[in-house]
Amino acid sequence: MNVLLIEDSPTDAELLEFKLAQRGNGEIRLEVVSRLADGLARLDERGFDLVLLDLSLPDAQGLGTFQKLNQNANASRLPIIVLTGLADSQLAIDTVREGAQDYLVKDEVDGRILLRSLHYAVERKKVQMEALRLRHEAEEMERRRSEFLAMVSHELRNPMTGILGYGHLLSKTRLDLLQREYAEAICSGAKSLVALLNNLLELSSAEAGQVRLESQPTALREVLEETVALQLAQVRTKGLELVATVDPAIPDTVMSDPLKLRQVLLNLMTNA
Repeated sequence: MNVLLIEDSPTDAELLEFKLAQRGNGEIRLEVVSRLADGLARLDERGFDLVLLDLSLPDAQGLGTFQKLNQNANASRLPIIVLTGLADSQLAIDTVREGAQDYLVKDEVDGRILLRSLHYAVERKKVQMEALRLRHEAEEMERRRSEFLAMVSHELRNPMTGILGYGHLLSKTRLDLLQREYAEAICSGAKSLVALLNNLLELSSAEAGQVRLESQPTALREVLEETVALQLAQVRTKGLELVATVDPAIPDTVMSDPLKLRQVLLNLMTNA
């Protein structure tokens, strides 16, 4: 195991090397630097399996020492154990929260404890990195799924809108009762599919964090009447009645997003 020790005290560094040699059976290869800047340079030059870090260095002090090290791309991928003379419980908690694998006080650690901490830290970091990789893969799959939903919805909504338009035109021509029933069924089905596609588009946009609300003058009663009209045929087939009533105190025009408002109303009516 290649370990980088960032420690400015030669005495502490020698003692640590002695403790590891006693217990490590030569498996630990230790390289020592005395400044944080030198440690960052060594990390960029060669590969290490773990970093042992003292928090009191000539060019960095306290929690900031760990934070500066962890900002380095190479260091952030490695397990970092803080090995310091500062027996400060709050500092220990803060350092672990920042991402340190362990916080050890020099005077309280022997070779056995230190060696065990090194091995545990390496294994924990492997688990963390694997979990991070899987999360990124899941996020990428979710992004692609949302993009696919949006694409399919767009491609299907255009022809369905055309069918709906022609259905309305057809219903305004001279038709016998059976033909009118067929035309109304076409319009009703097309409206339902367009509403469903709009919901899919809304869902994919929400998952991608791309929902944008417009704010424009909106004829509230007109939007409500149009939405009710879209649902009438479907409601009647169930033997139900759909009635929309607007409080007279509500103004005719409000600032809103008419498309989103229509979708919300459609969802409420569909689920009722």
